[in-house]
Amino acid sequence: MRRLIIFIWFFVLLFAGSQNIFGQKKNKPRLIRLEIPTGTTENFRLAPMGKNGLIIFYETNQLNAKGNRLWYYALFDVHMKQKWLRPVALPNDLFFVNQKQVGDAVYFVFKSSGKQKKDAGYYDILIYDIKREAFRNIKGNLPPKAEIAGFAIQGEKLAMGLNLNNHNADLLIVNTETGAIKVTHLTDLQQVAVDGVYSNNSAGTFVVVVSALDAKSSVRQIMYSFSPNAALVQKVDIKYSDPMSRLDDFVLADANGNNLKFFGVYHLVTKGGFLSFNNDKENPNTAGLFYLSIENGRQKDLRHFNFMNFKNIPGTFVQSRFHKVKGRIRSVFGERPGTVSLLNITRPEVFHDNNEYVVAANAYIAYYKSESRMEYDFYGNMYPTNYQVFAGYQFYDVILAGLTGDGRMIWDNDFPLENILSYKIENKALVYPDSAVITLAYVSGGQIITQDISGSKRLDSREKINIASRYGRDRPVGSGESKMVHWYAHYFLVYGYQQLKNRALQNQPLRTVFYINKVALQ
Repeated sequence: MRRLIIFIWFFVLLFAGSQNIFGQKKNKPRLIRLEIPTGTTENFRLAPMGKNGLIIFYETNQLNAKGNRLWYYALFDVHMKQKWLRPVALPNDLFFVNQKQVGDAVYFVFKSSGKQKKDAGYYDILIYDIKREAFRNIKGNLPPKAEIAGFAIQGEKLAMGLNLNNHNADLLIVNTETGAIKVTHLTDLQQVAVDGVYSNNSAGTFVVVVSALDAKSSVRQIMYSFSPNAALVQKVDIKYSDPMSRLDDFVLADANGNNLKFFGVYHLVTKGGFLSFNNDKENPNTAGLFYLSIENGRQKDLRHFNFMNFKNIPGTFVQSRFHKVKGRIRSVFGERPGTVSLLNITRPEVFHDNNEYVVAANAYIAYYKSESRMEYDFYGNMYPTNYQVFAGYQFYDVILAGLTGDGRMIWDNDFPLENILSYKIENKALVYPDSAVITLAYVSGGQIITQDISGSKRLDSREKINIASRYGRDRPVGSGESKMVHWYAHYFLVYGYQQLKNRALQNQPLRTVFYINKVALQ
């Protein structure tokens, strides 16, 4: 089994506000730590930049003289030594959408909160130049109620897929040097929704996938390719014959010129979910995975992989964590009547390694907790009332599939998860293919849980490693969002929030901390 070596490098961010700074001792591991007082609402975010270091940023409650809100950005090198801390002033009502690194630049995309629903919104793109260690930003307007469905970068152009009011959709291409824009209205069909926007570096184009309803109220998908100047390069109407299911969560896995390969999921379209595009994230009714290839402007292959045909995912089909319906089972062998298993899974991640594709997604269910309160009847008698309260999503398994270069499944496997509850629907586990071995890991209860697999084989038993804290007598009693992500080479970052109990600290026996550990995989 590969060993995880944890570098106990906690750090202090020189942010304004209350923090505890611990000194360093000779011949001891470097201990640098930020402790967030219980009750604060800072939401720290990370932007790993490989060997160029790491940016940590978060929103504050501070406003400058112009009424703009201050976001703090801190740069750390690969040894976790802080190089600088800078406030960046952004409009007061922005929220963070996502970030992407392309070459020597990191793009942080923000959008207005949309509190004024009748007014036009706006975007703010903050661009960090890694070599110059400098920020700049570009702003622009958005239509009312516009939602950013995804974005991609090609040279100095950034393309955003916008889902608009009344089921319309646009592609907005922004020149991040000048602020000039070009807009393409995606109006080939009615009731259009952008599923994803991708960058095809081999052709220098943007790829856009949309879902729509045609005149017969059938769900269809269209794949577009646009040049950075918004000129249409190719358009492919994806042929999909099953009227009771639809493709979703497209991931562009490979691009060679205008030849494209996608992976994704397909959902069963249930009653009441047809016209709404089945956007209920609590129950998306996912039946399986798909592979789609496009060559020379034409659809070549479309293959389905129903979860019922997977042979090595016992952790997925846990009682009460999925449901079955009567339907048609689609697979590489054709269609047949039968029972279809329906799961809730995240947008898949796709890895190209060792001449194979590895597709991974996390399975989850909506979690409700029971609460009670006392009420009084007409006569003044007190009686208890029980009710269910939504408490987040419980993530319980990682589903993995290995496929050949032409999209034929050759193995499947899974990695059960325990005690992961979150309000965010996103992949919670690390999947790290390295030659013939895939390392799987997640963070829960103050521990890193890892296991190695090779195809359908589990190479060893699980290993659990405690996350070291500042004091030896610290005991984790609760945890918030915690994750493990790849940083560079064989180094990873484990970060998140912990609630720690230590009776020896009389002035603060219970505290909440934000931590980062650097982990080496050997």
